[in-house]
Amino acid sequence: TIELSLPQAKNIMIIMLLVIFVFSVVGMKLFGNICPPDDLPAQQQVGPGCDVINKQGSFRDISSSISMMLELMTNQDVSPIMRDIERNGGSHLPYFTFFGVFWIVANFILLNLFIACVVENYELGVAADSFSMTMTDVDQMREQWDAAGHSMKLGIRICELRSFVEGL
Repeated sequence: TIELSLPQAKNIMIIMLLVIFVFSVVGMKLFGNICPPDDLPAQQQVGPGCDVINKQGSFRDISSSISMMLELMTNQDVSPIMRDIERNGGSHLPYFTFFGVFWIVANFILLNLFIACVVENYELGVAADSFSMTMTDVDQMREQWDAAGHSMKLGIRICELRSFVEGL
């Protein structure tokens, strides 16, 4: 199943990484300067500071932004991050829209698409294993057809169909 799923899963993973990268860049643009870094002197820091941002991650550079998006994609609690953004001058609409759309895209669409790909290939693999027909099966059907005295040109009469299928 995993072997059958790899080509499709590869495409889904590329789309996931692209979505994470795009949302990381948008997050850097929207929230990159919300919380100052921890190493700034106290007189240069503006606002009450942050509880979560810059301790677990931030939107200052692309690597920490991607890290933050990966954590959010795995359902990390987003409310402390939103509180930090709100306390430090962020408005409700951009962060609510940003995190809401990212959560919907990452969890509902991409992860479910990945799971559906694996499950579909599992079903195809199981169905192929359990319903495989061999040449022995074909030969037995030919023998039954010939034993019933049916002709390939004339076919089988409807009233004889039930007994033929039961004999198979």
